[in-house]
Amino acid sequence: MIKYKKKLFIFNISETWFNYDHSIWNLFKLNVFMHVKDAENKRKIGKLDLTHTLELDLEKDTEQIFAGFLKQIRQQVKIAESEGTTCYFHHEVEKFADFFNDFAIKKETFTTSKEKILELGDSVKLSFA
Repeated sequence: MIKYKKKLFIFNISETWFNYDHSIWNLFKLNVFMHVKDAENKRKIGKLDLTHTLELDLEKDTEQIFAGFLKQIRQQVKIAESEGTTCYFHHEVEKFADFFNDFAIKKETFTTSKEKILELGDSVKLSFA
């Protein structure tokens, strides 16, 4: 779970990712719950937009993670490796936001901003290939 607070004009907003906190006190505050697993089974008040994401258990070793991919994805990874594609981590937030927003617009989903990514702090690791 990632939770942080932000201010929009005079309003304090609590944004929580990957968890739905069903506290009675949430009825009296402005809350946003993003990417909640099994959201349809949670008691909700307000607007709900269901989105889908993939989760990977990064505690597993590389071979186990790779074995869990679809066959087509494993083939694409092998092709990328044979072509010499390299991956690295970097904190180029503006570059990532531009790339992600192009993708999001094509997929007709939510975009992001440099500021929103920076608000997440050390919870975010950006990788590039």
